[in-house]
Order: sequence, then C-alpha cells, then structure tokens
Amino acid sequence: MDSVVCGESAFAVWRTPPLVRLLVNPLFRGTGTGVSLDRLASLRTDLMAERDLWRTSAGLHARGPAVLLDVAEGVMLNLRTLMASVEAPVDVLVASREERRPSRLLRPHVMDARLVEGELRPLGSHLSLTSPALTLLQLARGLSLPRLVAAVSEACGTFAVYRAPGPVASLVEEMAAGAGVPEVGGWRPSFDGDGRLTDLWSRPALTTPGEIAALAARARGQRGRSALARAAELAVPGAASPFEVQTGMLLGLDPDLGGEGLGGFSHNERIVLGGRAREIARQDGCRCDLLWPGEGGRGPLDVECHSRTFHLGEDRSLSDADRALALQSMGVEVLFVTYAQIAGVRRFDALARTVAEKLGRDVTPRTTDFLAARAELRREVLVDFADLLA
Repeated sequence: MDSVVCGESAFAVWRTPPLVRLLVNPLFRGTGTGVSLDRLASLRTDLMAERDLWRTSAGLHARGPAVLLDVAEGVMLNLRTLMASVEAPVDVLVASREERRPSRLLRPHVMDARLVEGELRPLGSHLSLTSPALTLLQLARGLSLPRLVAAVSEACGTFAVYRAPGPVASLVEEMAAGAGVPEVGGWRPSFDGDGRLTDLWSRPALTTPGEIAALAARARGQRGRSALARAAELAVPGAASPFEVQTGMLLGLDPDLGGEGLGGFSHNERIVLGGRAREIARQDGCRCDLLWPGEGGRGPLDVECHSRTFHLGEDRSLSDADRALALQSMGVEVLFVTYAQIAGVRRFDALARTVAEKLGRDVTPRTTDFLAARAELRREVLVDFADLLA
C-alpha cells in the first residue's frame, strides 16, 4: 500500500511550490526550466548536505518494534524529493493502532478509513498526500482557534508560505535574474526590493471554506471536528498574503474572539474600471486587499495592505498613487495600511477607529474582557506564518 503523508508534514508539502519539488526530484532533467543538469546536480548535492531527512532510517525506531515496511516504503522511495519540504519524523497515516510504531523517520497517526476515502492525492511512487481539508482536520487537534483560522485562510487564499532551504533559494534567485522563473501549477515567487526570494509564493487556492466545512460535517466523532467547522465559518477566502489574513482577522473577527467586529469584507475582489479610472490605471481592473461594500449611503472602502514584498500577480506593477486615484474616481475610498500600524496596539486602535468611522459603525468598547481577548488574538496571529504550526 502507499505511504500517506499527513498532518504537519502534509501541510508543509502543500506549502512547497511544485517547481521546487521538480527541481529536487532526482529523476527530473530540467525540461522547460532553463536549468542545466550540472546546476541541478549541484542543487541536489548542496541540499543533501544541508537537510538530514534523506539519511534517516525507517528501522531506527523510537520505541517498540520497527515500523512496518509497507508504511515506510513510499516515504523511503521519495526521500530526496520530500527533503525540500519536511524534516524527520514524517507524519504518516496507518490503518490501526497496532501499526502505530514511531521511528526516527516516521510519526504514525490513525484515522477512520471511511473519512480518508476520496481525500488522498498522489505525490510520488507509492506515496500519497492527505487533501488540504483532511490535513487541516488533523491540525485542528493541536492548534488554537486563531491559528487554525489562519491556516484555513492560507489554504483558501492565493498564497503559500514556503521557507526555502538556502540552495533552493539561491537557484530560484538565479532563475529570476536570468530567463525567469517558470510558472508551474500557477505558482509564482515573490522577491524583496533587493531581489532576494521571500517566503511568499502566489498560487491558486488549494481548497474552499465549503469543502472544509463539508469534511468537518463528515468527521463526526473525530477530535478537532468542531474547531475546524468553526474555522471554516470564520476564514475569509481569497487573501493574497499573511499580512492580509492578519489584518482581516484583527479587524473582522467578533469581539469575543478579540477582533474589532468589523466583518463583511472580501479579500481581493476585482473592481472593473471604466472611463477615467481605466485611463488612470491603464488597465481594466484592480483587486482590493480588503473590500467592504458601501453601507448606509457610504461608498465602498478598500484597505490596502502595503508591503515591501514584490508580488508577481495581476496589476501589482500599478503604483499606489495610481491605484488610489483610479479607485477613488470610481467612488471607492482607499486606505493604505502598513504592518507597523497593526503591530503596535496604539496605532492599531487608531486604525480600527478610522475603519469603523468610514464604515459608519461603532468601535468595540474597550472592556477588560475585550482587551484580554484582543491581547491573546494578537499573540496568536501576529507571528511569522512560516512558524504558524509551532
């Protein structure tokens, strides 16, 4: 039977760009990437020197009998590809408690076979991967609700956070400086102002809140089911970065969860431009990071999460000034927000009051209970998303 990667390891694989999995696969010859075989060989040698996963033996068990071979086989066959994504031990599914034998290579988990049916995706020779929704169900057992909402938001968003090993980052930067980075599966990297690869990649959404809610409904009796169903309700799909998720959660979640209760926005909704706005922007439309529709005779509000990260997405070459002017000519008010404005409590208070005022809503009363809930939410959400599961 196939080995099945699950849990935290599966989440790490889902975060790994398909291009990276290709480049490190020893069977890949570089077709369509412009990377020579010698350079690929150098990448793989350097990566093997940096990462220890490929050296790990399934037979070096942590306790009890050695792990079953059929549980380990798929992982063993694909170690050199997996090492760009995960560290040992690798989380895997097993059919029964009797097979739950940890080793230095594997960390086994038991799950109802009826729930697993239809939720596996091929990953390699004799190797499968749990679906995004099933992966999140396993994560729900150990994450706080805010962290789980953030993880669901990433899966339902158009971004992934992948901290590339040094050899991988160096090659992707070389590709960007040369013929360009090929788009594999709709994934595109982001770079900082100095041309260095960041942890942020854009990609199509992996799943939807509806798919996650449907799995949670099927998972009766499973630990984490209620938390996952709640997270699917709270997550706003379509975010293009962790910054957008963080801003949306702090502003949008209910006050009993520590948010400002200013929900009702959508992430990256596209506004079609016309007339003067199209002339200003020199394109047909703009996407708004957080967009509230007009309420009570007020026009729409667009909160833009201003970052130094360079995105390779649609309309990101448009300057902030042109974006604001084009949208304002369409009756959309634009508010630019920096990370410093959400990271500091006093500056965030001012931001929340400004957003509430522009929406014509009341600010959440600063009661003792609310301030305590907000402080906890901020501790859980204002983190490096690369360490979201830590």
